[in-house]
Amino acid sequence: MAMATYPTLGADGTSETAAATFGALLARGSVAPALRLTNAKGQRLRNVEVTRWANGPVHIVSILRHKGPFEPATLSLPQPMYAYDLKNHKALGRHQNIGLTITPYRAMFLALSPQPLGPVALKAAPAVAPGSVQHVGLSAAIADGQRAVKVQVTLPDGRMADWIRPVVLVGKEGATVDVPVAFNDPKGTWTVRATDLYTGETTRTRFQVK
Repeated sequence: MAMATYPTLGADGTSETAAATFGALLARGSVAPALRLTNAKGQRLRNVEVTRWANGPVHIVSILRHKGPFEPATLSLPQPMYAYDLKNHKALGRHQNIGLTITPYRAMFLALSPQPLGPVALKAAPAVAPGSVQHVGLSAAIADGQRAVKVQVTLPDGRMADWIRPVVLVGKEGATVDVPVAFNDPKGTWTVRATDLYTGETTRTRFQVK
């Protein structure tokens, strides 16, 4: 089938027959869209690019309208999934059909998981001495793939330790973040915060510098 002269499926004037014909051709090769995006009338949404990445059992989906108006839409999945809004750091719950507002020129990013994504666990020694290094262990209940986690440290006086702000990829084997403590750093309670960039959920642990 020559595509050079085939109607542009995203164009406003293209008949739905062209899209149905092309979909039927793909179906003959056992190819079908993993996601379906429709407008408020249940019709195929146009001028929208949908990109999907697989990270183990989690799928990351971007939705981008290159031109056109704001528009309500529905993202339909093959089965119910736990959805997370990555830009707003918000859990959307378990759905098979997700209501969205398409925004032109601004991509939306969703993480879709067959299981709820639990919090990241932290493990650290209860106390360290000045001039040493605290080794903070991170683990996530994930059988495959990786979770992106932002780590921040707060000093006893409430200031952020701006030299410790890594984003760590945590797989099933876990990960370690080193927190160096200088001889002239303040003594007292230090707080480590780990924020899962999928869910926006933050886990905390504390240790003493004595």
